[in-house]
Amino acid sequence: MAKEIEPIREDTIAISKKKYTASYFGKEDLTGFKDYASREFWRLENAYNDFKDNSKTGNVLPYNNYPMQIETGQVFVIDYTKTDGSVIRGYYRSDGYVWNGALSTEEFAGE
Repeated sequence: MAKEIEPIREDTIAISKKKYTASYFGKEDLTGFKDYASREFWRLENAYNDFKDNSKTGNVLPYNNYPMQIETGQVFVIDYTKTDGSVIRGYYRSDGYVWNGALSTEEFAGE
C-alpha cells in the first residue's frame, strides 16, 4: 500500500504555549484493538529542534503504522480515541531509531 504523501489539511497545535503548523494526515479506525476506537495523525512542521532533547517514554511506533512517509528529524502528534470517548495525545519523533529491525518513532514527554 502506497503511503499518503500530501496532508489533508493544516492545523495549529500549541505545545508549551508555542504554536506549530501541524499537517493533518487523517484518521485510522482501531475498532477491535484493545480499548481504542481510532487514532489521528499530525506532523509538526519545523519542530524537531524544539523537542530533540525531550526525554523518551520508552514507547515506540514503527514507521509502517503511519499513513505518510517518515523522514529522520520529524515530530508527530497522535491522538488516540478510546472506546469510552476519552482521548490520549502522544508525541513522537523520528531519530532514525531501529526497533526489532524496523525504523521506528519514539514517544517523548510533550507538555
